[in-house]
Amino acid sequence: MIYFAIFLIPFVMNPFGFQTFGIVKVCFFLAVVGGFLGYMGIRCPAMAGRLLVGPPVAGGVNKWVLVFLLFWVLSFFLSVLFSLNPAQSLFGEYFYLQGALFYLFVAVHFLICWKIFSKKGMVDRFLSVVKWVGLGVAVYAIVQYFYLDAEYLGRVYGTVGNPNFLAQFLIFPLFVVLFEKGRWKWIIFAVILLAILMTGSRAVMLGILVSLYLWFLFYGKISKIWKLIFSVVLVGIVVGGLLLLDFDMRSVYSRLLLWGSIGDLVNLKDFVFGSGIETFARRYVEVMPKEVFEYENFFKIPRDMHNEVLHTFVERGVFGTILYLIPIGFLIWNLFWKKVDAGVAMVGFALLAYVVSVQFSFSTVVHYVFLAAFWAVFLIGVLGKGGKVFGFKNFVVRIFSGLILVCLSVFVLFSSFSLMRSDFLLRKGMDSYAAYDQSAFDVFEEAADSSLVYAYPYELIVDFFGSEVALSRYGRITEYDFMYNVLAMRVAQLNQKTDKFLFYYLRGVNDSPNYPVLYVNAGVFYHSIRECDKAIHKFEILESLAPDYEEGTEEYRLFIKHASGFEKAMGMLDECRAEVAER
Repeated sequence: MIYFAIFLIPFVMNPFGFQTFGIVKVCFFLAVVGGFLGYMGIRCPAMAGRLLVGPPVAGGVNKWVLVFLLFWVLSFFLSVLFSLNPAQSLFGEYFYLQGALFYLFVAVHFLICWKIFSKKGMVDRFLSVVKWVGLGVAVYAIVQYFYLDAEYLGRVYGTVGNPNFLAQFLIFPLFVVLFEKGRWKWIIFAVILLAILMTGSRAVMLGILVSLYLWFLFYGKISKIWKLIFSVVLVGIVVGGLLLLDFDMRSVYSRLLLWGSIGDLVNLKDFVFGSGIETFARRYVEVMPKEVFEYENFFKIPRDMHNEVLHTFVERGVFGTILYLIPIGFLIWNLFWKKVDAGVAMVGFALLAYVVSVQFSFSTVVHYVFLAAFWAVFLIGVLGKGGKVFGFKNFVVRIFSGLILVCLSVFVLFSSFSLMRSDFLLRKGMDSYAAYDQSAFDVFEEAADSSLVYAYPYELIVDFFGSEVALSRYGRITEYDFMYNVLAMRVAQLNQKTDKFLFYYLRGVNDSPNYPVLYVNAGVFYHSIRECDKAIHKFEILESLAPDYEEGTEEYRLFIKHASGFEKAMGMLDECRAEVAER
């Protein structure tokens, strides 16, 4: 039961760190899994001495599930092997840390859940925890609505940090409550559903609607004629709603634009194993059309495909995509052809709703914690508890396996501590920098040293202080990606090295031709040294990339809000044009 603490992860936040919702949740996940591995490692030699009883690692895991899990983990490490940036694919990026090692621990978490849920009564306890955690998160989100910043457009984000991510998580408790029997069932269901509606996540609403409709169609105990009538009415309501209601289609167009680039993103070299985990932005910026800025922030690059199948195809190739689709096919076959009992069906339809929703989004650590657990419950319900048991009879083998688990645990716990320390130091560094404290540089360097193999702290050091040492370290970590060119331009600008600035600018244009930051930085640089002809050229390219929104409109206001520096750049453009005209 102690391991059930991991399911409190939605509540884990860090208001005193650089990130309130990101790294702290990943570190919490790794710390709980790492702590459990250490406990199991200590048990291995203890069991050899007959001090404790029970299998040391996992009990009764189906052999075919183990084979699949092995290939699933292998697909991530093969992706690392063939990656554009192996280090980043192995460890992930700073904000989400979802590299291959992260998915290895997701697999470990799945095995731990299988072991726990194989014991009598533990599944019911788990589902109860999911219900009450979901209710707590939903209540927090509803209360949050009343003091939400207007810029969030009334969309609550709760304890998860993003409206879509919050809604995706709430799928799990919603289905648990819907299929259970209890006095407060419909009240709890209404609270969770209200929180989902307050997120405004249409993808999650679609997933829930599709899943419940299919449950009604295949499991509903009414005649076929009534099912047909209901289906026709439902289709009419959906079509009518789309035609009559003024839906904001911005996010839909954004996703269609991203999905339409799939042909440009995948080449023969990456077809089998992909370009590598956490390399989507690097690949996308090479082919990114300027139209993307009508729907995305002007100076930011989309970090995800917003479709898990297509994103998997880009980063893990056809091998990873097949492994992504196999469980979905197995889920559909069991739900609609084999037909499972009501309890297992509830878990299955929750998984189905989630799968539909993430074809318009992506998953974070909170979702993987519950996904792995729900898959364990579903597979135990379908395949049974029997299977391969990881038990070791030989004393030496037990000692050796225990030592490995303890060492792995120490590594994970130390890594989690270091990352959390880095997060606190980054917050301290930002506060010091804002207060013009001269110690800010030292604090940032300490944060970079503590963040192990992540590039983001070095990016901040280069951006704020122009450090060539930090630039060099950033380049080695990222394999000199498109952001390296931007940072190198920054250092060259501070040192007034025009030749170097031009070199990295041209390389940046080659690597990321439609990245606006290149042109605003180049325009500002040439404006500062009064080479107005060159500044005009760079600013005009920047202007051509911007969406053609009319001033005074809501679209223009939002664009300017998220494109800090654009208006100033256009002011410099007008200034340079006037200077050239006076010659």
